[in-house]
Amino acid sequence: MRNGRTPRKGSRLPYTPNHFATMKKLFVTLTLLFASLAAAQTQSQRIADQIAPLLNETVAAVIHVDLQKIDLDRLDAKLRPLLLANIDRLDITMTPDRHNEMMQSIDKVKTQLEKPIRVLKTQANVRDLYVLVVPSLLPGSCGYIATPLKDVQNTDLLFDPKLKEKVVFENFFITPLQGFIQWEPKHTETALRQIASQKATPRPEFLTALQAVEGSAVQVVLIPSTEMKRVFTEMVDSLPPPLERTSPAVLTRGINWGVLAADPEKIELKLLVRSEQPQAARELYDAMRTVLEYVLDQNKENAAYTALLDAMKIGHEEIVTIAKSFLPQPQGDRLEFVVNEAVVKEKGKRFLEIPAVLVDVAQIQARRMQCTNNLKQLGLALHNHHDVYRKLPATHTVDKDGKPLHSWRLAVLPFLEQVDLYNKIRKDEPWDSEYNKQFHNQCPAVFQCPEMVSKNPDIRKNGLTTYSVIVGKNAWPEGEKKYDFQMMTDGTSNTIAIVERKTSVCWMDPTQEITQEEAEKGINKTESGLSGPHATGKIFGMNTCFFDGSVRIINETVKLEILRALITRNGGE
Repeated sequence: MRNGRTPRKGSRLPYTPNHFATMKKLFVTLTLLFASLAAAQTQSQRIADQIAPLLNETVAAVIHVDLQKIDLDRLDAKLRPLLLANIDRLDITMTPDRHNEMMQSIDKVKTQLEKPIRVLKTQANVRDLYVLVVPSLLPGSCGYIATPLKDVQNTDLLFDPKLKEKVVFENFFITPLQGFIQWEPKHTETALRQIASQKATPRPEFLTALQAVEGSAVQVVLIPSTEMKRVFTEMVDSLPPPLERTSPAVLTRGINWGVLAADPEKIELKLLVRSEQPQAARELYDAMRTVLEYVLDQNKENAAYTALLDAMKIGHEEIVTIAKSFLPQPQGDRLEFVVNEAVVKEKGKRFLEIPAVLVDVAQIQARRMQCTNNLKQLGLALHNHHDVYRKLPATHTVDKDGKPLHSWRLAVLPFLEQVDLYNKIRKDEPWDSEYNKQFHNQCPAVFQCPEMVSKNPDIRKNGLTTYSVIVGKNAWPEGEKKYDFQMMTDGTSNTIAIVERKTSVCWMDPTQEITQEEAEKGINKTESGLSGPHATGKIFGMNTCFFDGSVRIINETVKLEILRALITRNGGE
């Protein structure tokens, strides 16, 4: 309405300042939109143009890392609180020692990565790193690392200047990846000659894959060529189980290209696979699901897997369901999968429990392995003692009145790289003399099971040991009686040397070994006998060192007649 009159139908309204402001905002918005699209295309195109001289039909995959987008401090600032928050939310047992160990592990990994990244980014001014997977390069190499040298400020940080003419090709610094063969200089020269002899061929699928994951810091692009697919089809008649009834064409038709991208800023992982057609994508998904189900079913009886299920209080079928939900899903002619913090929350608490419990199970397995290594060292120390003195150490030494002085553990210290500690202790005084008491809390870690220490930190604090020998008429002769390998008529591989004990005692105490009678009652049966602290699913077991130096685990369900036969050295069993 103007001047109180209604405008005629079809007439134009005059422009006002508000109209001009609206048009200006629209113009700016469209300009920014097109500019951002152009910049995005330029980024993918930059990477594709840069690596183009090295791409040809022999390249099966390319890994690209944009170092300028890798900020370990910012990534750590995001991931560490997320990790701790999930641990707190899930009420996972976390002692101060275990918390410190976890934080130290994270710091160690960060430190190991920081230095090379800092040198490449700030001192050499390197932005892009490429790994090219070339299966046909050499029998002992699957590819090479390529570093563009265009903007590098200090090439001496990358390689020896004397070797420039041998390792630079198409303005790239080339480093062949060493394989399983014994690598020699001639292999590097051969690989470099082969790389230089290959002519670049257009690989447009590489650019298409990059554009699908635009802006990510790390891209792993799978680009099998037509020639590779042809050779695969001709050479492979059938696929291994569980895909023996599936045509190999499922792979060649199902994978035109694939790309896995990681974005540290968003804490996001994205997977895309492009197929020839929607039906090929669906068939590839079915094959992936079949393999997943097969792998999980194969692990039903695996001890670590069983321990994981028990710790999570979850069934196998639920694990299968959760795992399937993380397979890339068919979307037309593509398989797509994105995982980030939002997706993790959407999947629910069960998914969040998996990595946390896996960490817990991994720590348990690591402690069990360390316990195994401890016993192997002790077994080797016994052998070295036998080699030097032609006999095993006495269970304990005695004074002129027959009173116990020191344990066998003191006797093996020189064979455990503990000579200084051995020399400080007075052998002519009892283990608990006023002078020797100062060493009671200085137990070497090799005498302590890490699993038991994790449950009771006082073991380490008070210098207690969790390992013992078994003394008795048909076991280790008590006192200073001679004991050597010739007395083991049952064989060293069938005779127990060192066991784990239920109750920890001072490592210097010579009077607290496990008796044969107590040991023969079984594992985890008495408080003063044998201990099996290592979980294998719902069953616990005892790490055991035999006199041949081997370490095996004996489950608490072992038949007593078998255990008794292993304890005795001359039973003839």
